[in-house]
Amino acid sequence: MRVNWAAVGVSGILYWLLQAGWFTVFSQQWQAGLRMSADEIAAYKAHPNFLPYVIALVCNLILAFIIARVLALGGVWSLIRGFRIGLLVGLVAALAMLTELHFEVRTWQFILISAGCPVAGCILMGLILGLWKPKSRVKDTAAGD
Repeated sequence: MRVNWAAVGVSGILYWLLQAGWFTVFSQQWQAGLRMSADEIAAYKAHPNFLPYVIALVCNLILAFIIARVLALGGVWSLIRGFRIGLLVGLVAALAMLTELHFEVRTWQFILISAGCPVAGCILMGLILGLWKPKSRVKDTAAGD
């Protein structure tokens, strides 16, 4: 199955940037659902830990690879197919988060912000991967392929 590695990288990075924007736009509502005091949030911001950002990027790249592999299963790349597969993968992630966050007794506002991000991000990656079709492999007959 062919995978366009450039598209995987670009879509994973763009989702990472989308996450930054998403949680910036919804920062007040999201922070309210964290169950951290203002002092705890201020202390965290004073000594930032970059590991969560690295983990998020690596996970986004893995999600992009999964979406690319599912697209490759059918051998058809298109905007609509990318959207559908991205939506499906995003819903799977969101439903897992919905279950987890509901048992943590989080507010619906916090749950929707947290679980909505992977839906939007996977749709974005699906659109990119659906449009950016992998190049065909050319067999080298001289090399004995």
